[in-house]
Order: sequence, then structure tokens, then C-alpha cells
Amino acid sequence: MSELIADKAFDLNHTQEYILSIQVSLDGFYFSVIHNNQLLALEKFPVKISADKFLGRRFSEWLSDRDFFEKPFAETRIVYFTGKMTVVPGDFYDYDKQDDIINLIFGKQNGYTSHDNYWTENRCNLVFSVPEQFLKEAGQKFSEFQLIHPATVLNQKIQPYLEDNNVIMALYFDNNSFCHILYSNRELKSVNCYNFTNADDVTFYVLSLLNINNISYKDTEIILAGEIEAYDEIYNKLNRHAGKVSIIKPQVTFDPEIFINPMHRFNTIV
Repeated sequence: MSELIADKAFDLNHTQEYILSIQVSLDGFYFSVIHNNQLLALEKFPVKISADKFLGRRFSEWLSDRDFFEKPFAETRIVYFTGKMTVVPGDFYDYDKQDDIINLIFGKQNGYTSHDNYWTENRCNLVFSVPEQFLKEAGQKFSEFQLIHPATVLNQKIQPYLEDNNVIMALYFDNNSFCHILYSNRELKSVNCYNFTNADDVTFYVLSLLNINNISYKDTEIILAGEIEAYDEIYNKLNRHAGKVSIIKPQVTFDPEIFINPMHRFNTIV
């Protein structure tokens, strides 16, 4: 998918009423337009970018090719995927030291800055690294925007799944990387990102994490989102171990005859 797919209700003259969400990663860009919880437009532009230091230039080129982004929107969200992230409990968080936190964990890198998302449900902050050039390009195009990590979006969307005495692990896939969020008895246990090359890698990470937290595989419900399908080897291998494996359902309304692509792939922007 590399061209705009739009509902008949989508009107370029009313963009000031719409929410624009843009996902950015090394595998390309995609965006959605939503109004009153209804999906109006969707586009995915797959492209391989060798390193995140080149994201700003490629992002600017992509935006410049579309007059669509010159329109005003009620709200603009940019969802930026990176594995360089960590969660800090609110009681120990100091905004002025967020760069120090990232540098301590991942090493100091020139040309990068840190950003945070506050998780109200958990009273903690997700801190992640962002290329300064990318932020500069985004700021030149959009006067105001929210910068969000996909894990932040996923955490919000799995809240309805949480219950007393249950274990929920959510996995978000971005081709060769994935993030996990682990809850037990409504308590946030773990958040992290990993690189992987095959289904065995994913299974190993998941089972190891559950072992560390003394959680039984059969007591765990795994919820999947992003670049994953029910027929994938990853899905099948996880399904052999976990009590239940499912793919997250969209929380927006949409016309399935127009938007025929699986909506869970765009979980962070729909």
C-alpha cells in the first residue's frame, strides 16, 4: 500500500476537525486520519532506511511530496518507534535528567535527544531516544505535535484486557524488532524492546521473561499487534506455549470494504 485509501466521508476541506497520526520507523512511514473515532484515511509508504540518523531527511522528503500535509489538523500525533527506551517509576523520575538515563543505558550518542511519555495508568514515564534532526524536520512541518512511542499507545489499548488474577503480555512487532508489555494482576511488571531474526528468538525472549517473573506460560494471555499475522510462525510457536494468543482488535470504526488491510498492523495510529 503506497497510495491514499480514503472513506467517502473524508473531506479535505474539513481537516481542521480531524486527528492526523503518523507512524515513523526505519521500515517506512504511514498515517491515518480519524474523526469521531471513525477511520477516514490511511496510507502506508514502506521504505528501508539504513539508520535512524537519516530519518529526518527521508521524513522531510516524504512530507514534501504530499500537499495533504499542508492542511491544518485538529491534532497531530507522531508515533516514533525505537528500541532505545526504558520505563522509570514516577517517584524516581526527573525530567531534567532524562538524557542521563538514556545515555547510562545505551551509551552517549551525539545528535540525539530524549523524550518522555507519561503513563497515567501506571504513574511512570517511558523515556526514549530521538534523532535531533528528525525533531527539527517535524517541527518545521508541524507547528504543534505530540511525539509518542508505540509502546505508549499499546499500553493504553490493552487496559480493557486487564483483570484481577490474570496475566497479559502485549507484543508489538515492527518487522525485525518487537516491544513487550507485561501485566500480572493489573500490575505493570516489565516493558522492553528486542531485535529478532526468527520465531525462535521471539519465543525465547517471551518464555525467559515469564520464567524470570515466575509466571506460568499457560496462565498467560498474549495479545499481538503490528507486523504479525495469525498464520505466521511466530504466532504458531507462541500459541503452543501460552494459555491464549490473540491479535488485538481495532478500537475505531471503519468500512472493511474500503480498508481491506488488517487493522492490527496500524494499531498505533488507529
